[in-house]
Amino acid sequence: MKEGEELSLMDKYQHLFSTNFWGFEVPTGWDWIVEKYLEKTQWDVVHNGLEMKIIQIKEKFGELRIYTDVESHNDYLDSENIAYCSALADHTCEDCGVMTKAKIYTSGWIRGLCSKCFEERKNEAT
Repeated sequence: MKEGEELSLMDKYQHLFSTNFWGFEVPTGWDWIVEKYLEKTQWDVVHNGLEMKIIQIKEKFGELRIYTDVESHNDYLDSENIAYCSALADHTCEDCGVMTKAKIYTSGWIRGLCSKCFEERKNEAT
């Protein structure tokens, strides 16, 4: 996540985060997806009565993971929102944030990169 972006999001959406929030551990390219998740979740809290707190948002094994503590009868709203944002992340480069049909996974770490970012990383390694 971009420097300063984490604090900005925590300030803007402070009522969504658990007092035990573990933080953001997401690549820069997914910043816009995390913000989309927070915007939609805030809308569901205000307009649909969703009662929940976010515990952690992170990347794990090349996928977006969002952990929440949902305490309402309409928890399906949060499940749908998480599934949608996870699907977006599956088709988004972790470095530059461009949407791509096919991501390239590097050897070793599981990282979803577009072909341009993959080539840049490959050239840096040599």
